[in-house]
Amino acid sequence: MNTLSHFRRFVAIALLVPLGTAWAGEPGWAQAARLDVVRVDGEPIKAATLQSITLTEDESTASFRNEQGDTTMPLTRLVRWGHVASPQVPLLLLADGGRLAATETLQPLRIEEDQLRADTAMFGELAVPLEMLRGVALNLPVDPRRRRALLESIQQGDQQAGNISTDLLMLRNGDELAGTIIGWEDDAIEIVAAGRTSRIEVEQVAGVSFNPALTQKLDVSPRRVAVGFADGTLILSQRLSADRNDLQLASLLPSGLSVKLDKVIFLQPFGFGTVYLSELEAAGYKHVPFLDLDWDYRRDANVTGGPLVAGGGQYLKGLGMHSPARITYRLEGEFSRFQASLAIDDSTDNRGSVICRVYIDDGSGAWKPVFTSNVIRGGQSPTAVDVDMSGARQISLLVDHADRGDQLDHLNWLDARVVP
Repeated sequence: MNTLSHFRRFVAIALLVPLGTAWAGEPGWAQAARLDVVRVDGEPIKAATLQSITLTEDESTASFRNEQGDTTMPLTRLVRWGHVASPQVPLLLLADGGRLAATETLQPLRIEEDQLRADTAMFGELAVPLEMLRGVALNLPVDPRRRRALLESIQQGDQQAGNISTDLLMLRNGDELAGTIIGWEDDAIEIVAAGRTSRIEVEQVAGVSFNPALTQKLDVSPRRVAVGFADGTLILSQRLSADRNDLQLASLLPSGLSVKLDKVIFLQPFGFGTVYLSELEAAGYKHVPFLDLDWDYRRDANVTGGPLVAGGGQYLKGLGMHSPARITYRLEGEFSRFQASLAIDDSTDNRGSVICRVYIDDGSGAWKPVFTSNVIRGGQSPTAVDVDMSGARQISLLVDHADRGDQLDHLNWLDARVVP
């Protein structure tokens, strides 16, 4: 692919998650975020700062501090610390599902020797091999649902256009151009599509998906930690090493990444025994329309397709459902607990009301009720669910309407998971 140059300036991001104040008398922690730690066992650790995290072949632990003292735990017992920041600036979308937020700079984004060079707020200038890059989101829509749809389209690339190996330009008016990008300068992109060269102003482009044939077959470790930052950057790191000042991350990028530890606002480990239901195929799903509108469930999204947001915080994992509905999963392996947090999605503006139930089956076909919630209404803080799964071979999650029929009953099963 030819060299691309003269990338548009990027705008700064407004922070989604506010950062806390410093611990008294502790220099170096002035910007450390005080956020809640969700554990597999035990009560959440409230308003905690991240003190250290390690992920190597020999050790996988994280340490946090709050007013009650220090807590160190293995990553097998950590669900999440903090929340994901919503991306508000143009993003580089990595092939492993991570993303890098670009920053305002006079240095244009450019491609040199099959590498995309970009300036980022968190890590400075980076060279990202094209085979590790899915595309670039240039102009994110304000609407969260459309924003998510754009990011998913860039990840899927030219499959949307029915092609096998082309670049894809997604325009803000909804049009798409599949072809080969041959230049990018003076705030315009040149693409050869259907034998014709077109010059498209960057301001007209919502996103660019690069030729998926360039994307290498990824060798991704099952044990990873999602590390998030306030500008929307999300790194899926396979190795981590940190003390109270600096964090070293090893991801699919060829060079290691380094950042101040107090810049981190989110951690979530994957592949440490906890199984998220959104990663499994449902054995059955049924929604009964209250009138005529039928609703499907969503994986890692609310029922309308937008991000999972509750209590002002965004979640990576979970299920979105609309009342009345039931979803069932068959379980492979032995699990001790089912855990989740229940909340009406923030997109309903504090409306909607549901009652949720959990049933398990030990393999005999006899379903046993193990949890029934109080009425969950829009605007309420998430309600924790933690039930015994001993001997269970199937689990069913039910959502039923409460007040005013099914009006805006957009229920999120946040971080819905089974744990050994």
